[in-house]
Formats: sequence, structure tokens, C-alpha cells
Amino acid sequence: EMSRANVRAGQRDTLFGKLWNILNPLLMGMVYFILVNILTDRGTKPGYFVYLVSGLFLFSVLQSCATQGSRSVVKAGKIITNTAFPRVLLPLSTVKTAVNEFIPSFAVLIVIAATSGVRFHPAQITLIPLFLLFTIFVSGIAMLLATIQVYFRDTASFLPFVLRIWLYGSPI
Repeated sequence: EMSRANVRAGQRDTLFGKLWNILNPLLMGMVYFILVNILTDRGTKPGYFVYLVSGLFLFSVLQSCATQGSRSVVKAGKIITNTAFPRVLLPLSTVKTAVNEFIPSFAVLIVIAATSGVRFHPAQITLIPLFLLFTIFVSGIAMLLATIQVYFRDTASFLPFVLRIWLYGSPI
């Protein structure tokens, strides 16, 4: 329920609402694709845009889990003091929110792949358990950062810079 409420509250004041979950990585992908085409010739490889956007979609899930997860426990201070429940549910609800926001992006990714000539291969079924492992990984990051944020309140301030360096240093 907390995850659903966060999704509704996070986009109620915007014109595009839930569409931003798809537009943001797509626009970032277009910017990176143009830069790659200008700086190198890697962007001309078939299917490159599909792989670039899929990496950005997944990285946006990681980024959302890390930033929202790090703030989750500190932000829910009054709930924690007034109610007895497992504290781990707070960062895990941010992971559930991020994964729920990713699902429409995955549908768009399938459409992009189909229109750009990337064909389905039976080995791509392994993406399902890989995504489950990815979800476990980002859950661990959210819980770790939530714990660190409780003791070092500056973690949430440094996190955007660390994530940006991680993005630029990654193969995406």
C-alpha cells in the first residue's frame, strides 16, 4: 500500500504523470546516443540504441532504489516511533515502487527492440531470472543505504554524485 501511495503521490502534480518513468530514460538514451554518434562510431552498430536504453532503464531503477531507499527510514521517523513493524519494509517498499514504475518502460523497450530490428532469441528468457537477481541486488543497496543514512545524514546529499559517477563509469 505504501508503494502504491508513493507512486500516486509522486506524479500527481505533473502534466505527464507516469509517462515520465518512460520519457526520462528515453530522452537520456537519445542524448547519449547522439553523443556516442558524434564522438565515436559505436552508435552505428545495429541494435545499439536498444541496448543503451535498456541499460538506462535498469540504471534508473537502481538510482531510484538507492536515492529513495536511503531516505526511507529517516523520512518515516514518526511512523517508526509510533508503530511496531519491521523497519526493512521501508526500503523494500521503495524497491517495489521502482520495479512497478519500470514495468511500463519494459513494454516500451520491447516496442523499440521490435522496431529497430533486434529479434527475439530463446536465450533471452534468462533475462527473467537476471532481473530477479537485479531486484535482490537493488534491495540490498536500498537497505544498506537506509542504514548508512540513519547514522550519517549526509549520505543522501552525496548519493546523486556517486550515482552519476557510477553511470558515467559504467558500460552503459
